[in-house]
Amino acid sequence: MQSVSGIAAPRKWAAVAVLAVAATVAQALGEGADFDQTIDEFLWGPEVALVTATREEQHPFEAPATAVIITAEMIRQRGYLDLKDVLADLPGFDLSTDVYGEFATLISQRGIGGNNKLVLLLDGEEFTAPSGKQFPFGNNVPVSLARRIEVVYGPASANYGPDAFGVINIITRDAGEIGGLDVESSVGADATWHGAVHFGRRLGEDAELTLYGRRYVTDGQDLSGKYPELAYIRSGYPEELVAKRMVDPVRDWNFYGRLKLGELTLGLMHSSYHEQLADGLIPQHYVYDEEAYWGQSISRLYLQHRQSRGRWELNTRAALAQFEIDPEMNWFYLLEEEGRFSTLKVHQYGRTSSAVLESQCGFRYSERLNLLGGLVLEDITGLGVGDVYGEPFDRNAPLLIQNYGVSQAALAARDYGAYLQMKWRPGADWHITLGTRYDYNTIYGGTHNPRLGLVYRPDDRQAVKLLYGEAYIAPSYFDRYETWFLEEYGHIQNPDLQPETMRTVELNYARNWSGLLETSISLYHNHVENLIVRRYYGEVEMSDPFVDANGDGRVFVEWSDNFGQLDSYGADVRGDLFLKPGFVVHLAYSFMDGENTDPNTGEELDLFKTSKHKIMGGLVWTLGGRLTIAPRLRWVSDIATRQENALYAGSRMPGYQVATLNVRLKNLIEGLEAQLTIDNLTDARYYTAGVRSESTGYLPRVPQDGRRVMLGLNWHPSW
Repeated sequence: MQSVSGIAAPRKWAAVAVLAVAATVAQALGEGADFDQTIDEFLWGPEVALVTATREEQHPFEAPATAVIITAEMIRQRGYLDLKDVLADLPGFDLSTDVYGEFATLISQRGIGGNNKLVLLLDGEEFTAPSGKQFPFGNNVPVSLARRIEVVYGPASANYGPDAFGVINIITRDAGEIGGLDVESSVGADATWHGAVHFGRRLGEDAELTLYGRRYVTDGQDLSGKYPELAYIRSGYPEELVAKRMVDPVRDWNFYGRLKLGELTLGLMHSSYHEQLADGLIPQHYVYDEEAYWGQSISRLYLQHRQSRGRWELNTRAALAQFEIDPEMNWFYLLEEEGRFSTLKVHQYGRTSSAVLESQCGFRYSERLNLLGGLVLEDITGLGVGDVYGEPFDRNAPLLIQNYGVSQAALAARDYGAYLQMKWRPGADWHITLGTRYDYNTIYGGTHNPRLGLVYRPDDRQAVKLLYGEAYIAPSYFDRYETWFLEEYGHIQNPDLQPETMRTVELNYARNWSGLLETSISLYHNHVENLIVRRYYGEVEMSDPFVDANGDGRVFVEWSDNFGQLDSYGADVRGDLFLKPGFVVHLAYSFMDGENTDPNTGEELDLFKTSKHKIMGGLVWTLGGRLTIAPRLRWVSDIATRQENALYAGSRMPGYQVATLNVRLKNLIEGLEAQLTIDNLTDARYYTAGVRSESTGYLPRVPQDGRRVMLGLNWHPSW
């Protein structure tokens, strides 16, 4: 008998049994373990400070935000391979893996979906696309270099400007913490390999160099046998054109370099994402081909200067960034006329570049009053997304010669920003943060985003926070100017697109219970207006001969538009039980509900690709200071789908539960550790919600990987 999630009943509870047995074994074997951290040091790191919320160090209980810190030790203990693994264990986050490369990992925070709605920072420097383009920064973001990862919930445009519906800041280890050269590597089935190299060296009293490189490759699991109902061999289509295998090959690499010379820092970061499209797409539109792939990259070069003099601190930074779709990226379009089939190779291209200059000044007026302000200037240029047929896009050739689907040869905008923040402590128990930022963009005009944080700390062990903030999502060049046409279907530009806006109210209570248990509960409400969505307008008159593929002057089109609003509300609960020696239990629960306006019908719908209930839990125990065993379990309730979903049509599809086990053994020899990670421990069959219907070439439900075993060896001579 099957459960609602499609997992046999005995298997359904297998992961729960793993956790229960683990707890029993931990209590029996944990005596005598070397584990002398306090709960604050374990949860927040040695600094016991949060930087991202206000750009200044604060105790997390005093910061005007709800935040989670993932320390380097947590990353190693739990076996996190990338940022996607980290976020999957946090309350308030929904992750959805789709089969089309551009949308491979979609992240939703508290019911608000979109990777472009989170600002990703690396040592405080933005690492997301300057265009606002959705970048699948789950698989391809380094975490092994992290000293800690700060995840700040809620709007942060008062400090960080556009796209800051939430902020993730990866704070890396410095050269002294690396202590030379260390290496991490792991291998698994399906030609899966992960390798990372870290190098850090002090060059003098005030100089240091840090280098990092990572490579991740996999052929992907063949899911055609595990999910035979999705091996779509459809009548009427030539068998050789239909995908026989359902795989998801990935080729990612990252680089990060940082040189510190006193108060001056020079850094370079690059992330490249490459995913093949030969992954079982329904063949009405796309044809299986091993050469088809989606590729995109982000590069950023930055310079930072920090200077402190008495009560004053001046920070100046300059950065150059570029986002680019790989010009070799391609897929095959299947054409049918009178029962005969042919293919057309389609390339896609787009890029944006930005230059940023920011000056920030902090002034500590007294022990109770801090002021922070800054000015930002950003120039953005680029091309919207367009299709190229036949040969790949040539960066040096004229756009019209290549039939590139964008009317402008180059697009340019300038953004002026100014912000001010005041942190005031009127009494021993109260912490008040007031902030505001104004941005003016030469294309879409001005936006104003305030924030207010009231924090009451009756003692060192607890805090009550009342938070209000606003944020906005800048319409990307790709949203505004993406233009392409093929056969009877196309996408047209909308240069009048306006920013999305967000308002959030949140109440948070956090408490440390006698150094053994730390809990946090948040209640929130988000309201988003001017949602940027794709709307479908049916057939319209088109006069361009290139567009008029049908020869009748009409084509079915879509475009990006501001339409409707979104409301989400819910609760996030976290608890960490800290039992000496070396035994920690972590548990989180999320409730989230809300409604979203359908962009085409105006109907109020459930929040797409989100679940109302999620439970994440696990434990970590250390034996003798060397062996760490860390099982985890994630349970997700039913998932909302879109109206056009072929199987569930706007209803809710079954949820799932999946377990992970990580085992780490330190000091096989001095500095060498071994690691075993098993994802989907019970080999469960489960799905996430697909984007569209079968008829549009997308899967209505997306199968997820089965059991994956990874074996790793890590060399850390400095540990």
